[in-house]
Amino acid sequence: MKKYAMSIALLAAFEAVAIALWLAKDNLFFLFNYTYIGASVALGVGLF
Repeated sequence: MKKYAMSIALLAAFEAVAIALWLAKDNLFFLFNYTYIGASVALGVGLF
């Protein structure tokens, strides 16, 4: 589990920003976009 701590932290940070922007701007685009980018970054960091 310690191996994936950085990936989980990055995904959590991107999700926090995504939810905050979604609620503040009332635009669902932010939720999908930041979730997609965060998942991609977390997956990339987790593989290497």
